[in-house]
This record gives sequence, structure tokens and C-alpha cells, in this order.
Amino acid sequence: MDTQYRSVRHVVTSITDEANGLAYSVPSMAAATARQGWQVDIVTLGARRMPEEKVICREFRRDYATLPVLKSLGASSPMRTYLLSDPKPVLHGHGLWMMPNVYVGDAARRNRNPLIMAPRGMLGASALNFSQRKKKAFWSLWQRAAADAVTCWHATSVKEAEDIRAFGMKQPIAIIPNGIDMPAMTKRLPAERERTLLFLGRIHPKKGVDTLLKAWAMLEPLYPDWHLRIAGPDDGDYARQCREYITRHGLSRARLSGPVFGDEKQKCYSEADIFVLPTLDENFGMTVAEALAAGTPVVCSKGAPWSGLVDHGCGWWHPIGERPLFDALSAAMSVSDEDRLQLGMRGRAWMENEFAWPKLAEMMIDVYRWVSGDGIRPDHVHLS
Repeated sequence: MDTQYRSVRHVVTSITDEANGLAYSVPSMAAATARQGWQVDIVTLGARRMPEEKVICREFRRDYATLPVLKSLGASSPMRTYLLSDPKPVLHGHGLWMMPNVYVGDAARRNRNPLIMAPRGMLGASALNFSQRKKKAFWSLWQRAAADAVTCWHATSVKEAEDIRAFGMKQPIAIIPNGIDMPAMTKRLPAERERTLLFLGRIHPKKGVDTLLKAWAMLEPLYPDWHLRIAGPDDGDYARQCREYITRHGLSRARLSGPVFGDEKQKCYSEADIFVLPTLDENFGMTVAEALAAGTPVVCSKGAPWSGLVDHGCGWWHPIGERPLFDALSAAMSVSDEDRLQLGMRGRAWMENEFAWPKLAEMMIDVYRWVSGDGIRPDHVHLS
């Protein structure tokens, strides 16, 4: 293998927002790859501290800082110049619809770098419906050319691979999930305390929080020893609508508690008795993996690719909608504390066995080698 391709460069618009899955998964994959001897850097407009000192994070300024509309596209001439200047690394882009996701394609074409592109859920049907006109224009002006430069797509689930194909992309697709860092196990039986149903994530229409509140309005009078905690950053007017619904329907044991990060976030998962994700569309659903790693069973809609909840006996995977969500939550909340604890332990074991970062980094390195012309196609790369 040519030594120039022992290096990989991740290109991502920003990794500063801890509520965004990219802020965790990109640095973590970079760190796991670096620990296996690769030179790794991250090129971004918004940096954060790296979990591995061998990973270099290069932060670039945005152009048009005083023009909000242009600034929001993530344009950065210094970033583009830097990417075009170095023909050595394999390129791994993350996300779509921002200028850094275009620059990585420019660099691949100019320097003939192998390019892996991870859409990160942005080709899902629900995601494409948001700002539809803007995305169509962006595709015609810039993103199509970058997509044509892709050597291999990176999907985090079979569902996302299907979304990529449905969008018309013909290149090979590597299916490699996000990984998870296993926290210390602190799960315990609830004893006399009130039981907690937890939603943790962005308060956004895509996440189905309004559906959750409608289901909870029916559940609250049936389960007096349970409360609903909705934790996450407000995403505009939607959070206000959710609070108004709680007030209007007199839901005394439901609350929006704001964003949580770091140790406080981990404590939320550990103290929850059930985690719920009633999403309309997810390419992966990082919060599901985080909850399972903490030993908390999960109720998740089929908008996220977590059929394994049923296969591994650690949760419920239900059709999208208010009534299916009510039925799944009612079943989960009716289980004994001891049985819920066992569900959580099975979920944690699943995460340890299949979602550890070293294993996933090896899978990703196999793809990097293959697109660089070294070795055979890995089994997790699909041509059609």
C-alpha cells in the first residue's frame, strides 16, 4: 500500500454542538483509527477537544461573517485552499448541504483522492422534506458535483444505504454503524423512587416529541408512579409548542428540562427506567446506543433502524404513530422492575459485542485500504 494512503482526513462542518451526533461520532472514529496507526486529522469550521492527542483538529474561519445568509452556508475560502493543497490523504466527508461538503468533492476531483462520503441521515425522506427548495438549489449548484466525486458512500445502517440508493447514487456503499464508548455500569432498581421515561435529543419535529406528548396524555393517568422527562436543546418554536401542549392538557408529570451534556447526560441515561425515541426518520439514532450502553431498555419507532431491539430482547420497535407508541410504552411500563433491568443488561451486552470503536475502526480502515487500491473489497461494502 502506498504510504501516502496511511492517512485519512475527515471533513465536517462543525463538531462543537454536543447535541449533534457528529460531534461525538466523527472524533471517536478518528481517534479509534489513529490508535491503529493511521495519521488522522479533522478539518472543520467548529472544533472541539479531541479524545485522542494523535488526531489533529484544524479549524478554519467562515467567510462572510457579517452576512448571516451567506455565513450559514459554511463558506470558507481558507478551508477550500487547504483541502486542495494536499493530495495525500483518503478523504472522509460527513454531511451534506453545506460548503465544506462541497469542498471535499473539489479536493477529490483535483487531487484524485479516494473520497468516502457519509450523508449522516441527510438523504432520509423526512430530512429531504425540510427546506426542500433550498436543497434542490444547492444540489444543482454544488452538491451534485461533489456527489459525483464520491468513491464509496458510508452508511451507518441498512436503512441509510437504502436512502442513498433511493436518491439515485450508484457508487458502492460501506455499511458501518456508529460506535459507542461503554460507561461504567451504575444501573439499579428504582426502589421507592418515581420511575422515569426519558427522551433525550433535539426538540425538533423530526424527533416526534409531539407524538410522544399525545401518547403520554393517555399514559399519565394510568401509571401514577411514572414521569416523563424530555431533555435536549430547544430547536426554535417547536419546543414552545410542546410546553404549551403540556400546560393545556394539565400534564403534571411531564417536563422539558433543557439540554444536558457530559456527566449529566450520562446520569440521565443511567437513572432512566425506559428510553424513548419516537422519531420520524433517523439514519442511526445515536441516543438509542447511548441508552443501551447505560443499561436502559429502549422503546423506538421504526423511523430509526433498530430492529435489533427485538432480536436482542432489550426493547420495543414499533410503527410510527401515536397509538403504536402508546401500546409499546404501555407494554414497557407494565414490565416489572427486575425484568426491565434484565432487558437493559441484554442491551448493554449487545453494545459491548457489536458497537465497540476498535472493531468499527478496523472495518473503516478496510474500506480506506480498498478505495486506495490495496486489498479486496470488504464484505460490508455493497456494490448494488
